Amino acid sequence: MNQMCPEGWEVFQGRCYYFENEDMTWPQAQSNCAMMGSTLVSVHSPQEYSFLQQLTNRAGNQKAWVGGFYLQDQWLWIDGSWFYDNNWNNESPNPYPSENPCLMLNSNEAWTNTLCDAGGFASICAKSSNISSRVVCPDGWTGFHGRCYYFNRSPLTWSKADAFCADLESSLVSVHTLEEYSFLYRQISNAAWLGGFYLEGQWIWLDWLLVLSGIF
Repeated sequence: MNQMCPEGWEVFQGRCYYFENEDMTWPQAQSNCAMMGSTLVSVHSPQEYSFLQQLTNRAGNQKAWVGGFYLQDQWLWIDGSWFYDNNWNNESPNPYPSENPCLMLNSNEAWTNTLCDAGGFASICAKSSNISSRVVCPDGWTGFHGRCYYFNRSPLTWSKADAFCADLESSLVSVHTLEEYSFLYRQISNAAWLGGFYLEGQWIWLDWLLVLSGIF
């Protein structure tokens, strides 16, 4: 095992990736990833997609399952992050996404959607690296579960608060667990801005993960 990823996995920008050559359906591929403590990969940037294409090419494949799926009239990533929809190939998305609700990577083109039980394909799993969650925060910042937080006591509008954070090379906080919300609640004596906003009919965090209603 190397410092960041288990043996057989590859690292890219702090995450570990495993290319599974065995042909599977989308549900089988996701189950296989889960048994390795991971999920089918959710793609967060064009750079990451390019890396995955190279990974697929090196494995001698052209197509591989990724963690995108169609549910309730929208495309989602399996990790809950925002699905940017500008990466379809020229013939996609399929005009009937509800009938072709699972996403696959094409090593030479953009992604496409097809039947989840379509004939077996390779797949790509992803999980966090083995880097310790312990971090050393700058003076004036407070650490919690691997992240650093700065509490500005000055009253600002949301936009000015976001700009203030940007000057500190950070952003308004995106909250993803009850534990994190409880930690933040204990640090303040009154209301405080968070990094959530409303866009196209849903609440989104500034790090582009969906707001999970069960947190609040």
